[in-house]
Amino acid sequence: MLYNLIIAPIEFIVDWVFRMCLNKVGTESVIYCVVVVSIVINILALPLYNIADALQEKERNLVKSLEFRVKRIKKAFKGDEQFMMLSEYYRQNNYHPLYALRSSLSILIEIPFFIAAYHYLSNCDALLGSKFWIFKDLGGPDALFKFSVGTKLIIINILPIIMTLINFVSGAVYTKEAPVKEKVQLYAVACIFLVLLYNSPSGLVIYWILNNLFSLAKNVVLKTKKPGAILFGFIAFCLTFLSIFFWAKHPETATWKKSLLSLLTLFFCCLPLLKKFADKSALNKKFTQLLDLKPSLTNTLTFVFSSLCLALFLGLILTTNVLSSSPIEFCNLGSTPTPLPYITTSIFFFLGFCFLWPFAIYKLFGNRTKNILCFMFPALLVMTVCNVYLFKADYGTLNSMFLMTDSGVLYLVPLAFSFLSLVIFAVIFTCGIFIKRTKVSPVFNTFLVAILAAETFFGIYKTDYINKTAKKYLSSIDPNKITSKEDIKPIYHLSKTGKNVIVIFLDRAEGFYMPYALKQFPEFAEKLQGFTYYPNTISFGTRTINGYTPLVGGYEYTPDNMNKRKDELLKDKHNEALLVMPKLFLDAGFSATVTDPAYANYMWKGDLTPYKQFPEIAASEEAGKYTDVYMKEKNIDNPFERTSDLICSRQIKNFSILQALIPQLRATFYNTTKPNEITSTRNFFNQFSTLYYLSNLTDFSNNKNSFIYIGNDTVHEPMILDYENFELPSDFDSKSIGGNTELRKRADYYHPFIAAMKQLTKYFDYLRENDIYDNTRIIVIADHGQGLDNKIFTDFSDPAAPARFNPLLLVKDFDSKEELKTDNSFMTNADTLFLAKKDLPVSNTNPFTGKEFIQDKENGCNVSIPPQFNTAYIIKRTQFPKPREAYHVKDNIFDPANWSKLDTTGDAK
Repeated sequence: MLYNLIIAPIEFIVDWVFRMCLNKVGTESVIYCVVVVSIVINILALPLYNIADALQEKERNLVKSLEFRVKRIKKAFKGDEQFMMLSEYYRQNNYHPLYALRSSLSILIEIPFFIAAYHYLSNCDALLGSKFWIFKDLGGPDALFKFSVGTKLIIINILPIIMTLINFVSGAVYTKEAPVKEKVQLYAVACIFLVLLYNSPSGLVIYWILNNLFSLAKNVVLKTKKPGAILFGFIAFCLTFLSIFFWAKHPETATWKKSLLSLLTLFFCCLPLLKKFADKSALNKKFTQLLDLKPSLTNTLTFVFSSLCLALFLGLILTTNVLSSSPIEFCNLGSTPTPLPYITTSIFFFLGFCFLWPFAIYKLFGNRTKNILCFMFPALLVMTVCNVYLFKADYGTLNSMFLMTDSGVLYLVPLAFSFLSLVIFAVIFTCGIFIKRTKVSPVFNTFLVAILAAETFFGIYKTDYINKTAKKYLSSIDPNKITSKEDIKPIYHLSKTGKNVIVIFLDRAEGFYMPYALKQFPEFAEKLQGFTYYPNTISFGTRTINGYTPLVGGYEYTPDNMNKRKDELLKDKHNEALLVMPKLFLDAGFSATVTDPAYANYMWKGDLTPYKQFPEIAASEEAGKYTDVYMKEKNIDNPFERTSDLICSRQIKNFSILQALIPQLRATFYNTTKPNEITSTRNFFNQFSTLYYLSNLTDFSNNKNSFIYIGNDTVHEPMILDYENFELPSDFDSKSIGGNTELRKRADYYHPFIAAMKQLTKYFDYLRENDIYDNTRIIVIADHGQGLDNKIFTDFSDPAAPARFNPLLLVKDFDSKEELKTDNSFMTNADTLFLAKKDLPVSNTNPFTGKEFIQDKENGCNVSIPPQFNTAYIIKRTQFPKPREAYHVKDNIFDPANWSKLDTTGDAK
């Protein structure tokens, strides 16, 4: 935990700077990232080094002034008498022998920065194979000189030697007037670094060489008459260079960002002039006087409590908020079974980031810095809370790696929000200066203590919920692991003589992909013989939580109708909807099998409680059971999967910071910190493998009519696949989109769609080969679409909006032998129930409510985009919260005239 407390905050800064630079220069110029990281870290650490140097200088001067008398005492006295005399002499001169440790302070400060850089750059995949000048691989030792002595190959790494020589030169300059003891200490440290870094990656050694050059330059500059002016000129040069670089080399960068950088550069260059004017201002003098006063104990406590509040808010509250939304999704990542370690590491990280390091700065620096920190942290706390809850973005659906489905929403937050955020900070900061010595401060501290207590209570409450949910899920996992294809046993039992009804649910399968798929793979039309494609299909919601229940339960379970049943929990109504179709078919004499239902008991997975009241329904979860078998069969090995827990731990901290940032900075921060590692391989194949082995999971032993529901999330998991079979992870190839260039930006969603269709059509061939196809009704349906631009909705001002409501619907009836056809009838995914039981001896009465099933769509339907919430939020609610947007849709969904915007009560505007 000490690592997360002390080292991790510095390593995260290294990571942010490195990734931001890498996004701009590309993988071919990684060396520039190392240079920029070195410059930024050294500039950030410079004030600390200066303080350490000042303390060392103070120590040297004090020891020098005492040296004469100390020698005389040591010469004149021995034993206890000498000790007593020296102690008294030191006391009179306000000195203690332990103060000698101050001469090692700069080395102590350097250690965390060294460990952070060493750990990050030693494990930086971007360095592997990267070249610079005569160095062929920055990810390994330079091995520049090689020669043989007999049969033994001698390799000399030149970079660590250069680094050590620079250390010696720097030490000679720095310790010119220092005692021998201090000189020996510095040279010994240089030799230790030579040993430690001799076989380290070249990129890391270059980083340390740059640090040493910076240290040497600093020591030389400090001996000049105007070191501050030289530093100012250096920073002004760097900012000017960056401004010119972005304007000249990166036209794709947003104009406002480049303009902001240019304004910042201009402002910095004008600081000396502005300071002259400010020095003449009475208000500035008042500010300066207030800042130079020694902080009172009350003000110090304000800093401590506000920094702790900020640390717990980011590390505990925001972390548990996101984990509690779907605890099961964060189980069994890498070698971490439960999400609890993510909470503890996040707490310690933010305690270090927001409290420990700021407190170290507070103790080392003067009154002005201390006062600024006292006023800054309460302002930061309030601004952060406002950014998270008032100026928030709709982050949409996140996976366990915190990748957003549509990061474009980060650009949609109004600019005014950023302005208001900065105004809030400025007002609180300014007010803090003027009320620092009033009676308001103790009251404010009491308020901060109350916040700390509340954060701790809610954090513990949510942590307990996360822990219980994770344990319940882990205990439900079948310990008998399937290790080979031969271990796969049939769970879908079809009848050769009776009727079979199969409902295949593909989460987030976009209806508008079907024409592209048929164009790219004409054989699909033949394999889908007997099917009807319904492009004019609407869903009732844009998320599974509100678009799925109508699919499984019919129109009685639309969001509007569920809200009318105000006395029942949404969870219970959702569970009821899950049971409608299997119970109806069970009562009609069919066997009933259900696999992988969505959000059963409002859990992401692992809870089949609703089906326990009907043991005749064979309910199970199959996703993930066959992943290892599939990956072994296809020789798939993704090393990042083994470290997915580490990536998740990193990203959960980044997501907390993302939420806390000023809105205009979020998109840049997200694009900088999003994982480049391919980590979703297993998530995808957990789902895809069940489709791949459908034939192995099916037999024809049933002597009764059968109803089978198959839930699957293959299409929900973004993945770039090989263009030949769409079965293996791969780099993008233009052949994989069949010449449909408009699909390039969404290939990672189109590929899973094709992968699912390929496996389903293979399954349908398998049914044909076994004479089951004709006596089987098949429905392929989704709960909603996705907000992607497409040419089908080009008549809309925002084509992505209606696309969210357009799910896939394919239907094959009994004995249907016609060619694949398209039917433009107005359909909804709530028609699934009616399509499944059409012309069968299945009741038209809901077995749970006693109401008759009605296809309530003649006058159109109300559809809605829900606000951002999760099952943990609504698990105890009886109604869905008011939607963000709502529409009344009828007839042709591709005509904007048929979409009427509703207010949040559902009334047409």
